[in-house]
Amino acid sequence: MEVRSMSLMFQQNLGLVPEDEEEEEALPNDWTRSKERCVACDDHLHFTEEIVLLKVMYPAIEGGNEVLKNFVVEDGENPGDFYYTPLFFEFECWEQTAESLREMVENAPPVRDKHELMRCDFCDCSICENEILGCAYIGELHVSNKLPNGEVTTKFVSIANPYHVCVGCLVLLNDQELDLWDEDINQTGECQECTHIRCWRYDATCSCPCHAEGSEDGEEG
Repeated sequence: MEVRSMSLMFQQNLGLVPEDEEEEEALPNDWTRSKERCVACDDHLHFTEEIVLLKVMYPAIEGGNEVLKNFVVEDGENPGDFYYTPLFFEFECWEQTAESLREMVENAPPVRDKHELMRCDFCDCSICENEILGCAYIGELHVSNKLPNGEVTTKFVSIANPYHVCVGCLVLLNDQELDLWDEDINQTGECQECTHIRCWRYDATCSCPCHAEGSEDGEEG
């Protein structure tokens, strides 16, 4: 059975071509354009073109298996919402961003831990259970089969395992490369220096002022 392309299905959902159309024709650029934009260049993303979705997640062990879970808001008005908004990149923009990140960390010694579940694909640091990380999924935007209220909706379809971006590299991306999120990137509210050394693994011996009782803005009170 022949599977119709998403671009033809997209036309049919909009009533642009009849259901029995067999030959797919090239679509004008506007017809393939989605509402999603690249966070780096702000261009619209197009259906079925290769893109990257960056999500902030954390690894956990459930039932003896390693799983990746979304990092979400637990309290407040919108529990369950993403704490850090998932972001889309054009593939070329992601490649440029990834290359810049590799250059920033190429001479930094990796921070390792015997309890690691995985390692960062950029700096080779250990990533342990419940530590936030970025997951960069390569995939495509497709038209969803469900069209609530007659509106065209989209879904992201991953086509490969994600690249893992440790919390330290996320800090570099957010603060030195693209300013991706308004929220600070950290594990437990620590300063950036403590983030890079993973002080929460050794908080009993960390002497940074940001941990001092009554401290404010990294200074002892």
